[in-house]
Amino acid sequence: MRPEPRDPRRLGAAGFTLLEIMVVIFIIAILFAMLIPAVQSARGAARRAQCLNNLRQIGLGLANYSASFDCLPMANSKGYSFLVALLPHIDQKPLYNSINFEVGGWSGANNFTAVTINVSSYLCGADIRETLDEGDFGRTSYAGSRGVGVQKYGENGAFKFPPGRVVKHRDFTDGLSATAAVAEWILGGGTRDNPDPLRSTFHTPRELEEPEEFEQFANLCHELDTATARTNRNIKGENWMHGEFGKSLYNHTLGLNDRTCLNGAGYQTGAWTAGSRHPGGANVLLADSSARFIRQSVALTVWRALGSRDGGETVSPDSF
Repeated sequence: MRPEPRDPRRLGAAGFTLLEIMVVIFIIAILFAMLIPAVQSARGAARRAQCLNNLRQIGLGLANYSASFDCLPMANSKGYSFLVALLPHIDQKPLYNSINFEVGGWSGANNFTAVTINVSSYLCGADIRETLDEGDFGRTSYAGSRGVGVQKYGENGAFKFPPGRVVKHRDFTDGLSATAAVAEWILGGGTRDNPDPLRSTFHTPRELEEPEEFEQFANLCHELDTATARTNRNIKGENWMHGEFGKSLYNHTLGLNDRTCLNGAGYQTGAWTAGSRHPGGANVLLADSSARFIRQSVALTVWRALGSRDGGETVSPDSF
């Protein structure tokens, strides 16, 4: 018998047609297109959970510190940040012992090793930055709350500057569970020629440092045209050892992921804003050492109430 003629449209031993192969490739492409967002979402959720765990570790350190000294660490103790004071309480005693406390916390000369270390518990993987050069200051994705705005409210946050009495748990008359202690923020960056609305530190056109000018300054910062506004060299989160605004301290002047601004040229009266790269909000550690995700849509009045330890506000957990 003569063999049947071979169908030129059939390919390979299995006998698939070219059309069938194209359909399979198309289906695989669709599956990949559906899978990639799911993988990205899973990675985002994992990073958010890791950042929350970092804050919980910081909260445990704060609880241990308070149990040992009956107070919270100062925001700035001889130049050093509260994050430095927490090191022995978060399994970083060797790093703490390596610090020369006879010099300021921002000095790299005598604390070169310590000041250039990036402590993993102080960094959030969701905020990816460029590789740092050797010798750059270590950074922190987490900052302590110094309150709402010192020019109008004084130091009404979880951490305060010396001199004066330290902050104790009894000073949180609004409730430990209704006061923010530490929050995420987006690490600084951007250049004067290429400013970043979330990373850059801007200058408002003029100083508005009187108590009655607080809201005017906040609105001016919020409404800045970031494409033309003057920027500052300050890199938010750079030098976790330094107890200062923009280094390890933030405030509640503006809401999550809003602008960060100097008040004209004023640091202490500026808006040092919390936020994150997590979709929809940021992780916050409350003064009772619990950590939770706060929605970016939280009302500014509620966010400011969370920044105050003794303002007399009543804040429901449902509101944030």
